[in-house]
Amino acid sequence: AWKGLRKLALANSAVVDFGNAAASLTKLREMRVVMGKFGVSERSLVWMASPKIYQQLLSLDEVTTVEKFGPQATILRGALAALDGIPIVITEYNRDDLNATGVYDGTTDDRSVIKLVNRTRFMWGVRRPMRVRVTMDPTPPGDRWLMASWWRGDFKGHPQSADEASVVLGYNLS
Repeated sequence: AWKGLRKLALANSAVVDFGNAAASLTKLREMRVVMGKFGVSERSLVWMASPKIYQQLLSLDEVTTVEKFGPQATILRGALAALDGIPIVITEYNRDDLNATGVYDGTTDDRSVIKLVNRTRFMWGVRRPMRVRVTMDPTPPGDRWLMASWWRGDFKGHPQSADEASVVLGYNLS
């Protein structure tokens, strides 16, 4: 229906290569640097991770122990709501079957991605809400119903360019 966030980041070359390794705080912060001015305010950012990558985030040395992360340490809470003040959204729509370049090719399927998104730069518009129409089929044998549905909406972001990265993709995560 529309280009996704991974496609936008790849097309804009707003990417950080994790080098076939697990998630690290250094590389995650590098993603924020790639965003430039759109990565400054943590209130407008969100991490989007698959369950597999979320488990890697839980294991980061910087968040596991009380002396490093305080009362929010994953050793105590068993969960991680935010990293560097940026909320983490766990989504099954982040693929874990990609190749080393962050693209699905049908052959290599053991890498994953994480996205850093400035959510204020994207909009969800609805021109007409979901409509459903159900009528009885007039043709013989008419013992069935016909159903049609339609919706008019779009998902858009501000134009991306080399100096405007609203979404950054961390790829090649093992």
